[in-house]
Amino acid sequence: MDAARSMTLAQRAMEVADKALKPGGKFVCKVFESGDTAQFRALLKERYREVKAFRPKAVRKGSREIYFVGITKKRYDI
Repeated sequence: MDAARSMTLAQRAMEVADKALKPGGKFVCKVFESGDTAQFRALLKERYREVKAFRPKAVRKGSREIYFVGITKKRYDI
């Protein structure tokens, strides 16, 4: 349940970033890994020149928490 909610929120945040960020901007979001994670990463790659995913060292073992960072927003028509 948390994974689905976090993905929905991340997608909404990406939609806001599509409208609000200028080319060259950056985007950061936290999600819980799920079956939709790869698709979400692909959507970010369409919008940003570089996309990184990482888990902070402080994350508990067994947690599915992951952060995505989109670096250098491309021109993207929504």
